[in-house]
Amino acid sequence: MDPTQNEMSVKDMAARRPNQFPPSGMEDFDLGALSDKQQIDLTNFKIKQRLEDEDYLRTHPEMEILVKCFMRELLLKRPENVREFGAEFFRHTDLPKVIAEEAMRKKEKAVIGDSV
Repeated sequence: MDPTQNEMSVKDMAARRPNQFPPSGMEDFDLGALSDKQQIDLTNFKIKQRLEDEDYLRTHPEMEILVKCFMRELLLKRPENVREFGAEFFRHTDLPKVIAEEAMRKKEKAVIGDSV
């Protein structure tokens, strides 16, 4: 990497680095724990990972169905313990079948919509 480019990145990164108060949920957050290069590498990794995640979600439409099904059940049942409810929901043995059926229905609707 060109040192000049790295220096510019350090300056750019300095503006993005938190400078007060730990981020939510990070009580022991240490603002100086990472060097500038480590911060740059971490930020670049996060950006790359988010792009890969977005690509995965675009190429796996069943993920949208899975999230919608979970949110629907969550809002309908309004459980007191959301974590426990989520664990039970995602462990359910029929979940893959339900998601596959919903994906087929969605695909059929798309085909019908295209032919109209």
